[in-house]
Amino acid sequence: MNQLSHLPQHKQDELAEIVGIICDITNPAKVILFGSHATGKWVEDEYVDKGTTYTYISDYDILVVLCDKEKGEEVELASKIDNRTGRFKNEVSAIVHSISYINSGLEKGQYFFSDIVKEGITLYDSGEYSFVESEYSDKSTPRVPDESTPDLVTNNPSYFTTGLY
Repeated sequence: MNQLSHLPQHKQDELAEIVGIICDITNPAKVILFGSHATGKWVEDEYVDKGTTYTYISDYDILVVLCDKEKGEEVELASKIDNRTGRFKNEVSAIVHSISYINSGLEKGQYFFSDIVKEGITLYDSGEYSFVESEYSDKSTPRVPDESTPDLVTNNPSYFTTGLY
């Protein structure tokens, strides 16, 4: 079954193109769609009120998982992805981290990465790397606060241009 079948065909085509762009920029271990487009809760709302047009469009939230040899290049690669995907109607919010960084977070039970691995849709997988099993898969088990959040915000190039995450 197509994991993207809940999305219109044009969105599926855009995501395939985005994965192609990411693979042109780097050699990812994995590319995972998460957030509203993965869960089917995305919106594209536009309305006019008193002559002013208001628009709310969900972005494509994408986790790009790098092999460890590219560790340290995350910010540069996120910027390149942002630059090459700016033409899409839906902004591409790429979060870029090495497999060891993500696995470390999973081992600590960081909910951000745990939720992406559990609920995200894998768009690309080199097959070379795996995520570790989190011992905190039960939501009732207390987990470590997600200390990666500040990095996720500041590593998102659009944060600096819009002030929004």
